[in-house]
Amino acid sequence: PYMLEDGDILLARSGATVGKSFQYLANWGRAAYAGYLIRYRPDREIIVPSFANYYFQTASYWACINSALIQATIENFSAEKYKDLKMPLPDKEEQQKIAAFLDWKTGQIDALIAKKKELLERLKEKLLAVITQAVTRGLNPEAPLKDSGIPWLGQVPEGWEAKRLKFIASIRYGLGEPPEYVDEGLNLVRATDVSKGTIALDGFKKIRPEDVPWERNPELKAGEIIVVRSGAYTGDSAIVPKELEGSIAGFDMVVTATDIDPELLAWALLSRYLLEAQIYQTRMRAAQPHLNAEELGNFVVVVPPINLQREVVDHIKTQNERINRLAEKTTTAIERLTEYRTALITAATTGKIDVRGVKIPKRQESEIVPASKEA
Repeated sequence: PYMLEDGDILLARSGATVGKSFQYLANWGRAAYAGYLIRYRPDREIIVPSFANYYFQTASYWACINSALIQATIENFSAEKYKDLKMPLPDKEEQQKIAAFLDWKTGQIDALIAKKKELLERLKEKLLAVITQAVTRGLNPEAPLKDSGIPWLGQVPEGWEAKRLKFIASIRYGLGEPPEYVDEGLNLVRATDVSKGTIALDGFKKIRPEDVPWERNPELKAGEIIVVRSGAYTGDSAIVPKELEGSIAGFDMVVTATDIDPELLAWALLSRYLLEAQIYQTRMRAAQPHLNAEELGNFVVVVPPINLQREVVDHIKTQNERINRLAEKTTTAIERLTEYRTALITAATTGKIDVRGVKIPKRQESEIVPASKEA
């Protein structure tokens, strides 16, 4: 009873994905669906499956879903609720024309979105390369090199030293036990607030000052670095900005630079030679991703002479700002294309635009990627 047939549409009924849909096509191979999903099998005498699939991507459909969720205490949309939904239903011939038109147009839009996403990935790689180059080789490509003494690291500029992190910084843990969360109080910075070099500036859990074990020195200072110690984001890190000074460190590690510029150390922790060659290799030795202070302290950091450290930091910050501006523009373009895609589907499936006379180029018919597969 759980086997899927060609054209079946699966609908999420609970959690963060509630309302999302996916259309199964038989040429992908035999498949069954999970019990926490709802199967919608269109009556082919009445409705074209691909037309129904497009309707489940419209603003009209999502307005119905969101309206019903507001009235519920938990995010849940049962099969009975799905059955009560209504959709506009032209005759089958027009449904087929609408679906064909949307296959063509969404295929074009999806191709543009895919190119934008590829650009985002290239920008991430570019930034990672800039950081890694700057913190291991500096800014002078002609600088004489020497053997670092570490096989996997190779050569470093003369005057630069490879040191273990524990000799250039101190490491401590945040809170040991989770305190009670309250509506008003001190910010508690947790792993979920840290993401690839940045810390969120709002949305924190709050704790009472009297519940803080102050003997653990959990208060964060600007320039200190939080390193995630366990879970899916183990090894992720970010420097504490001035805005968060006085916040409380959650359950992760806090690194305080002593013999290196703190910003330089923060960038080094995001570089390929630390992330990929050391952090990722170490965190996967346990059954669950995990790092402890001893392991973190033994990681090797390339330290340039003090007079060059700010120069390296300023270069990385300049390049980071430039790349981030490009990434923001690209992200905005993706958002606008996505909005246009939804608006187009909504207009076509609800009769706001008439596509019956639109000629779909023959040469593109074989290139169309069904929206269900893209989803």
